Amino acid sequence: MATTRGYVAVNFSFDSRTDKVAMTARKDMTIKGENGAVVTLKQGEKFTAVRAASLGENMWYIVRDVTGEKKCSCAATKPCRHEKLVAAAKVAQSQDKLPVQPVVSKIVDISKRRDMLSAPLNGNRPFSILRVS
Repeated sequence: MATTRGYVAVNFSFDSRTDKVAMTARKDMTIKGENGAVVTLKQGEKFTAVRAASLGENMWYIVRDVTGEKKCSCAATKPCRHEKLVAAAKVAQSQDKLPVQPVVSKIVDISKRRDMLSAPLNGNRPFSILRVS
């Protein structure tokens, strides 16, 4: 990749049909990349490896689950397609976990309820804008 911005890509051997892999750091680590870029992961921190198709086979970017800073280790300055791919997967996963509430419908036949039919809202007076006492 010809860029002056820093990026970090790692070499993993995963199935070529896989685009992203969720991972957890087993220990604190610092990964140095190109042009001075560095990714620091803490023990137990969850992150996602996303395939870096432009860098070649078995190259992956690291997308961290953090707020207030750049998440992906690629050279993009705005939210990149790697971050969007991980975010879309999280939304789809959270929608799969939503509990399904049964729809309960109760139909009431109001024609048999005299108290509802004889409850006038205007005191059995015809409609008028001015009230005559």
